Amino acid sequence: MLYQGNQAFRDCTALSRCVLPTALLTVGESAFRRCTSLAEIALPATLHTIGSYAFFDCHSLTELTLPAALTTLGDESFRACTSLTELDLSALTWVAQVAPHAWRPLRA
Repeated sequence: MLYQGNQAFRDCTALSRCVLPTALLTVGESAFRRCTSLAEIALPATLHTIGSYAFFDCHSLTELTLPAALTTLGDESFRACTSLTELDLSALTWVAQVAPHAWRPLRA
């Protein structure tokens, strides 16, 4: 699978853990939107794009590591992830496009 479709798991409130395929290139728009129990997700090293609102309102997500291949973050990708306290960007070397509100309202 190269592309995870838009709204693929939207509103799956029982989803608590997800391991994405190793060849995945794109997480579509609103793919995990309002998956309020999602606490753990493993993003593959191949991932290039996280679509707009992909993880919007994922209240239980506490930590996330962005892969080195990531080049595009859509608008409000992580908005309202109120428990997200650890975001590992150490593998990133270059990001071509970060939407203005990709991280809103994360605190430094």
